[in-house]
Amino acid sequence: MNIRRLVFPLLCAVVFAVCAPASAQEAEAVPAVAATTGKFVFTFTVTVSSTVPKNGVVVCTAFASVAESSGQNIQQHAIGIVTPSGGKATCTVNMPYSWALATASTDKVALSYKVEVDYGYEFTASNGTGTAVQLASSNLVNENLATISVPKDGATTDEAVSATI
Repeated sequence: MNIRRLVFPLLCAVVFAVCAPASAQEAEAVPAVAATTGKFVFTFTVTVSSTVPKNGVVVCTAFASVAESSGQNIQQHAIGIVTPSGGKATCTVNMPYSWALATASTDKVALSYKVEVDYGYEFTASNGTGTAVQLASSNLVNENLATISVPKDGATTDEAVSATI
């Protein structure tokens, strides 16, 4: 029997036996991180000064982001849609979250928003047999709100937003 056929498998078995316990120890050394949960409730009060096209809606988007020193980045957003009336739109956006934050007690959450007027316009094929709808936006505003500490686990955090579009 060829000695090479015996040495290679034996060498592989020795390397595996040495490395496997080290890998298991590394995996055990990483502590589990409990999720930080809660909810942001954004209440948008929008003054609609621009022309709203037929079938137009106001879309309110809330954003939250966390950048941990560990390198983890979390981005979350939630959307509410409302039909404006009398030059006003009130929109409530609920953003429940569950984030695995290793350093929640020192992390910061950056909050921002976007409000826009969206509508669709319809195209009809020249032979009249088909239609398509294209989404469009006629007015938009983005703004940073605040950077806050991560709320306590289970908390509901209310944010009031006033915008004009």
